[in-house]
This record gives sequence, structure tokens and C-alpha cells, in this order.
Amino acid sequence: EERRLSAGGFALAPRGIPHAFRCETPDAILLLLITPGSKHEALFRELGEPASDRLGPPARTARPDPAAMGEIAARNGTQIVGPPPGS
Repeated sequence: EERRLSAGGFALAPRGIPHAFRCETPDAILLLLITPGSKHEALFRELGEPASDRLGPPARTARPDPAAMGEIAARNGTQIVGPPPGS
């Protein structure tokens, strides 16, 4: 089921339900809340890039490598189910 959210929107993906998301505008900001966070903390630490200052990391110019992301996810107990439809 596809859901489209506008500014300030909220979506819930219950634990154990395969899901994907896509930000369709270059200025979109995603705030991802995961609870309990312990399972995913290592995943995001390995996938992420530490900020060099309080402004955050530089904008990415290329998409992350899906194979590398899959390997990192698997090491951390997460399965990437594929890109969102229309990606």
C-alpha cells in the first residue's frame, strides 16, 4: 500500500512489516524514529558518516551502493527488501 505524506506528515511501519520509503524532493528531511533502537544503532553507525560540524555531513552526490548496503544490513540483522516502487 502506497502512502504519500506532505510536510509534517507521519507514517508508522510496525515491527516485522516489510516497508520502504522515498523522499521525492531534494529538500525533504526524514526523521526516522526506531524503538527499541538497539538493533538498528549498529546498522546506522556503519551506514552513516559522522558529521564534521553541527551542520551535518556534506550532501551526497551519488546514491549509495545497494550491494554494500545489503551486506551492512545483513551483518546487523536487517534485510533490505528492495527500493520503493517508482525508484
